[in-house]
Amino acid sequence: MKRFVISIGCALITTLPIASAIGKDHSPEDQTFVNEASRGGIMEVKLGELAERNGLSSEVKEFGAHMVKDHTRLNKELVQPPHR
Repeated sequence: MKRFVISIGCALITTLPIASAIGKDHSPEDQTFVNEASRGGIMEVKLGELAERNGLSSEVKEFGAHMVKDHTRLNKELVQPPHR
């Protein structure tokens, strides 16, 4: 558990440079949203990985895999610059 908490903390710290990808054309509120969404998305991936590894039922393991897949995709979409 301690290792999991440390890995989430490290993941949250690493989102700061990634979340700045929206650039200077956006408001501070936009930047705050991206920062918080990035942190939440990374946490969802980490929790999904934990459920996959430690789940006792196949349903929990499948749900964890689903969370990892979906939130990994959403995290990538979040940091890509918008198409203009």
